Amino acid sequence: MLFRKRAEKLGFAAARSSSIRRAGRIYRAHLVTLCFAFVLGSFFLSELPGIRNLLDHYLMNPWAAIGGSLALLFRPPLMDILPMYVLFSLLTPAAFGAAQRWGWKTVLFASFSAWIIAQTHVRDMLVISSKDLPFVQLGPFDLLAWQFL
Repeated sequence: MLFRKRAEKLGFAAARSSSIRRAGRIYRAHLVTLCFAFVLGSFFLSELPGIRNLLDHYLMNPWAAIGGSLALLFRPPLMDILPMYVLFSLLTPAAFGAAQRWGWKTVLFASFSAWIIAQTHVRDMLVISSKDLPFVQLGPFDLLAWQFL
């Protein structure tokens, strides 16, 4: 709704620019949150079972987890909302651009199709196939299932 209002008031380019800036702010918040968790978890709380379970990939291979975090591929449980929000903020101008070009029915059909694909547990196959990669931890939220909202 904010993107639509901004596009109507200031134009599509201004709304796109604002959406990209918002994604950058959220990305920085994601990195600050992970830095806090990594520092706190590795120096102070690594012996607590709950923290150990949340940050197990990081504690096993910190550099791979840091690199994966920068690419939004490493998202420990309870810390995967911000990366999703970054991606959705970046995709919002694309969705509105596609709607202007092909209409909302096409965008909603593509979105619904992605949601249907998510119901086939494609994400579970991706998680299983990437479980040995230390820089990939997708967290519990399925991007394909959430994007329809």
